[in-house]
Amino acid sequence: MPAAGAANIVRVRLKVLAVPVLAVVLAACGSKPAPAASKTSSTTAAPTTTTSSTTTSSTTTTTSPQSGVAPSTATASYTRSGGNPSYSVTLSYPVLGGMASTVAQAKINSQIIASVAGWADSFVQNVSSISGSSVQGNSTLTGAFKTVLVNSKVASFQFVLNSDVVSAAQPSTNIYSLNFNLSNGAAYTLGDLFKAGSNYLTTLSQAAIAQLTAQLAAQHIPAAELQNDPGLSPAPANFAAFNIASGALVLGFSQGQVIGTAIGALTVSIPDQALSQVISPNGPLGSS
Repeated sequence: MPAAGAANIVRVRLKVLAVPVLAVVLAACGSKPAPAASKTSSTTAAPTTTTSSTTTSSTTTTTSPQSGVAPSTATASYTRSGGNPSYSVTLSYPVLGGMASTVAQAKINSQIIASVAGWADSFVQNVSSISGSSVQGNSTLTGAFKTVLVNSKVASFQFVLNSDVVSAAQPSTNIYSLNFNLSNGAAYTLGDLFKAGSNYLTTLSQAAIAQLTAQLAAQHIPAAELQNDPGLSPAPANFAAFNIASGALVLGFSQGQVIGTAIGALTVSIPDQALSQVISPNGPLGSS
């Protein structure tokens, strides 16, 4: 073969080998050839649908009762609505901020919103159980909270909820409470306030009866009727709506718990001194 022809064949083979050889070299260097450019297209997300039950929160800062030593307290709103049967819920609740322990703060705030949502759930279930789809009108649950005490150790909130169910005989008012240990975010139970093994339920029952007898005297409610009222008997459920106050224990009684629905919701404030024999020395009442 002539020398010129051989040279042409060699050049062709080198061109054929150039691409795989380049790939091997780049791989050995730890790099990859840049990918070929591709066309890009914008994607529009499918529209989302919202259910008839929604929850929103709007926060408005309020003044803390004991600024400087207490965490800040804000007000938020829980709203919810639905149909068949129609209902609406609007409840305000507290949000704590500025606590030394962000873990305890988050724990408290999550417990508050869980309680509020639970009260709303109970209302919706009640509306569904006693209102048929043929009932016309809108049932409502509205409520607000009261800051009973917020200091460096304790946060105590009272909630008054007003329920108006279309098919119910009359509107009703219920009282709830939440009390927290700010050091660890735990919710206080009634038993945490008193000495273990003490007859604190009997003490609370007697103190509540005495105060309500004076409160209801103008309505001519006999003292004996209060003394025998099952809603004031020494049972934990009767004093579930308790609030730790400064120098006192506040007890709330929902409408219908005492005497009858015509009386409405009631509250009493029992001084710590009246409970001195049963108060736990290491509990929140002794340090409030």
